[in-house]
Amino acid sequence: MIMKEEASLPNSSTRFIWVSKYILKFLLYTWKIAPVHLSLLLFIRLLQSTVPSLQLFITKELIDSITEAFKHGGMHISSTYSFLMLQTLLLLFSQLCLIIEKINKIKMQQKINLFIETNIATKTSSLSLSYFDNSEFYDLLLRASSGQSQRVVDLMNGPMQIVQNTLTLATLIGILAHFHWLAAVTVVVMSLPPLLLHLREGKLRYKLLTELTPLSRRINYYFNLLIGRTAAKEVRLFELQSHFLNRWKLLFNRSANLQLTFECKNSYYQGLVEALNTIFVSIILAWFIWMGVHQKLSLGEYVAISQAYLTVQGLMLGIALSISGIYENTLSLRDMFRFLELPSEVCASEEMDDTIPFPALRKKGITVHNLSFKYSADTSWILKDISFSILPGKKIAIVGNNGAGKSTLIKCLLGLYRTYEGTILYEDVDLKQIPSKVLLRNASAVFQDFVKYEQTVKENIGYGNMDRMTDEEILAAAKKGDAHSFVQKLELGYETELGTSFNGGTELSGGQWQKLAVSRAFIKNADIVVLDEPTASLDPYAEDVLYNTFSELANGKITILISHRLSSCINADLILVMNNGKIVEQGTHEELMLINNGNYAEMFRLQSQKYQPDIVHS
Repeated sequence: MIMKEEASLPNSSTRFIWVSKYILKFLLYTWKIAPVHLSLLLFIRLLQSTVPSLQLFITKELIDSITEAFKHGGMHISSTYSFLMLQTLLLLFSQLCLIIEKINKIKMQQKINLFIETNIATKTSSLSLSYFDNSEFYDLLLRASSGQSQRVVDLMNGPMQIVQNTLTLATLIGILAHFHWLAAVTVVVMSLPPLLLHLREGKLRYKLLTELTPLSRRINYYFNLLIGRTAAKEVRLFELQSHFLNRWKLLFNRSANLQLTFECKNSYYQGLVEALNTIFVSIILAWFIWMGVHQKLSLGEYVAISQAYLTVQGLMLGIALSISGIYENTLSLRDMFRFLELPSEVCASEEMDDTIPFPALRKKGITVHNLSFKYSADTSWILKDISFSILPGKKIAIVGNNGAGKSTLIKCLLGLYRTYEGTILYEDVDLKQIPSKVLLRNASAVFQDFVKYEQTVKENIGYGNMDRMTDEEILAAAKKGDAHSFVQKLELGYETELGTSFNGGTELSGGQWQKLAVSRAFIKNADIVVLDEPTASLDPYAEDVLYNTFSELANGKITILISHRLSSCINADLILVMNNGKIVEQGTHEELMLINNGNYAEMFRLQSQKYQPDIVHS
């Protein structure tokens, strides 16, 4: 799978070209989302680049005019007030730019955040389900979706910050060079160690993020076991609090130590470089004081030069941080594009017109020939060389031990997994040539791990077919799924909010949730109906009602039942017995019971003994 492709970092010789390519890509990406906000950000940055140089000039003139005013008893005081006024206006202008920039960045980030998360959610829902069985997929998804809108803004802000600082820098270095060429040279040379240090930090910080991602997911997993509702009963019943808390602490401390070690090393090198810079700056400023004492500089010139020198240091550090941030953000945002560019694995069918008619299952039905499936190239086969046929309007049952591959087979039949080998034909049409939307519009299912939507009863049922979410259709489906009897007793009936995650929700029993899932399947008038362990949470009476209703409603449709309760399979037209990813037996109930030492016959007799102890093995 693509998550395993080598995400190598660029070497030093190609780093500039690599980063430039991605900056252009992100710039076009941002322009597509928020062109007005990006233009405003660029304009503000250009304005702000002129502020330090103007501030330096006004400061020099203000101090020299103050010196003259103090020396001559208030003469020329009007020019002093003029420069003070200009300085005040410049500061107000700078503050206004910062306010506008802050609001603009917030709006820009909100637009980008909406755009990115929409794309990620859309992409995730279009990917093959096989991705969700790979832990590396979740690592990539976490990195792709965590704080990317802020990184996009920061990445766009970085080059602009560099341009702004460079324009300011050119002016200030020119001022320093005017007084002494050595001052201009030394300030540039002194900026190189921080630049190299921050570039190294950006690369190492991304590597740390990659290492921490799977660890962070596991930390969150144990924390959710401790605080979540799903595991609360078992955690208390089996007294697992201390066990999970200790595991959480162990992983948390491991993560914290990795981060602390990184920050300590980074702080050590930063502190060393900054200490050397501080000493060197002090020496340079002492040299300027010596020049002033020997009447080579005025007070205003000394203040302007020292301020320019310190400002240049800040600007060079800002450029270093911006370059480091660009590199780090580019590495992180690359994961977002890697995720968005994941192949859907159903490209051929998705490119087809999803309005084409679904093959009418009237003659041959569904034919499976030599079907094999595994999640990735380096994993074992889940299904191997499976062949069978389902005639139109027939009901089949799939039975077998846990892990036999029953649910995986269903996902292949419904086109949820499309990377299988072999063929699945709907009439004479290859399943891979049928658009996913067309196929899924004509299929309905109740899965073993059905979803409990913490919304209204009406929505829980209506999500089976949004086009039929009317009161009449909802009521009819609820009656078919045997849910109406308990729903009408709820205080708000079909408008009752379910679940306890949100205020005012009502919790249901497992059986009641399952009846809603069955009703959700019935509201969809599908040609193929799948029930994957649909009675796991139902009492015997509700189970009998469901199977009777199911038999009536499934008349004329292809129906597939997965069940461990073999008594529900007796009336199936075809029973597939699976073991270790293969079909080991197939036939009707009567045919399978006649097989000596057969898997199905043995399982059926074992279950029958629970209800009729006098039945013994034949």
